[in-house]
Amino acid sequence: MRIDQKPPGVPNAPYANRPAPLAAAAQARKRILVYTVESTWSPCPQIRLIRPFAHLADRWELIWGVKDGFLDTKAIADADLIIFHRFTPGLLPIATLQAVFASGKPVIYESDDLLNEIPHDHPEAAMGARWKEGIEYVARHAKAIVVSTQFLAEKYRHLNASIHVLPNYLDFDIFYRPVPDNRDATITIGLLGSSIQPSNFALVDQALQTLCQRYGTRLKLYFVGWECPAGWKNHPNVEFLTFIHEYENYAVQLKQWNWDIALIPLASDEYNQCKSYIKWLDYSAAGIASIFSDVSVYNEVVTHDVTGFLLPNASQAWLHAITLLIESSEKRHALAAAGQREVKADYDLGGKAALYDRVYGGLI
Repeated sequence: MRIDQKPPGVPNAPYANRPAPLAAAAQARKRILVYTVESTWSPCPQIRLIRPFAHLADRWELIWGVKDGFLDTKAIADADLIIFHRFTPGLLPIATLQAVFASGKPVIYESDDLLNEIPHDHPEAAMGARWKEGIEYVARHAKAIVVSTQFLAEKYRHLNASIHVLPNYLDFDIFYRPVPDNRDATITIGLLGSSIQPSNFALVDQALQTLCQRYGTRLKLYFVGWECPAGWKNHPNVEFLTFIHEYENYAVQLKQWNWDIALIPLASDEYNQCKSYIKWLDYSAAGIASIFSDVSVYNEVVTHDVTGFLLPNASQAWLHAITLLIESSEKRHALAAAGQREVKADYDLGGKAALYDRVYGGLI
């Protein structure tokens, strides 16, 4: 079957038809058939599937079930497990989903976002309304759902009682940058992805305007995403960059931007509460001092004033905290160094891959 409804966040490249970077197969390996329309080099397949199972290459093999935009159903016969990834089932007719379930193979729905309830100001909101039926059909009929956070698990529990939480981890070395001891005049601040969505960016908009007026050319802002925030296009302090879809390229670029500070404002809504703390992992590994909204996704991992700042969604609080980090290179260094140590010790994927083996092995 041809899949033609490519969502706006997916780049113009072949869908997941490139082999995962796994070692030579052993006969005893279990085979997971993955249905995803996201390219194998894009962030979500990399974070949630490819990199974890690359550490388990002697036990597992990932088979990609969408090739050049076509759904491969012949591969079901040789699969031990089938995964529908993120919004992919929302692109398929219910009859096609029913045919996959009729194979009798265990089917898993896997996601790290609440993609059946996307907020109105998200770039994929219009597509999300059309994804809802297919996502919820698969979630309801799957043997299990695998998600990245407990909050997201609770949002899906009314559809399926069998839910497993596999937190996000990262391959620390590809993001690692020594914490900079920047005492230069210019300070760089970055906001990426969902941080510049209108409802989230509104939390820091006024504070950033004030800081640009106060510090002038001493301050450089990086906005990375789909659209530059309203009112900031061609601003002398701003460099706007389109979103980087290739995961490894993003890791390289994040280090090269040399951000001193990263801001992660999140409006207090259920979609944001369901997100994972992946930005804290990325930014901490890259030696960046970070400021987060004090919401469940981040306050479960960030220790305020030690591994980052956790702030209420009030403009003055953000203004005060950002000013403190601009003025104090010592504080920036302390936050970034503590976060980097903790991510290396507790969130490096190499030491956590066995969790994936345990969860997925138990579903066959």
